[in-house]
Amino acid sequence: MKKIQIIFCTLFLLAFCSCTDRNPQNRTANRTEKIIRNQIKTTATGGLNVYQAFLIHQDGSLVGRDNAIKVDENAELRLYIRGWVGPDGIISLGASQNFVSDKGTVLWEEPDIFSSQGPVTVDDAQVLRLIINVGIFQPEIKHYTTQIKVWNKVNPTQSVTADVKFTIVR
Repeated sequence: MKKIQIIFCTLFLLAFCSCTDRNPQNRTANRTEKIIRNQIKTTATGGLNVYQAFLIHQDGSLVGRDNAIKVDENAELRLYIRGWVGPDGIISLGASQNFVSDKGTVLWEEPDIFSSQGPVTVDDAQVLRLIINVGIFQPEIKHYTTQIKVWNKVNPTQSVTADVKFTIVR
């Protein structure tokens, strides 16, 4: 179990360290359409707006509507968020994550994955790229749900949650 926690935490931290796409041609911060795919349920508070949320495979292709992920495959959750506020355009983010089996068992949880991360600009925080890995939990689990919450430590009224249900493919 400890090994699984380390894998998830490491992957999540690596994703945060490169949370934004620095190529201006790829940024979608100026788009106005709201695109929420993969049955991702999002909520936002404190003036934040999640205008895009979707899952992609390692090869860059979109994950299908069934959210089927192979064991030990990485999927990337992309969240495009507007409205972060901080003094001089700088914020510190916190993030929690948990994985719950289809039987309601909490398989893994982390209260603040970003606890050791430094401040970021509000522009960089607009695009979060979070790596999710479906580790080998228990053979009888067919589905699991992950809930990710990201919040602004400078302005605690600002937070985003994203709930995603996955189907495990063996």
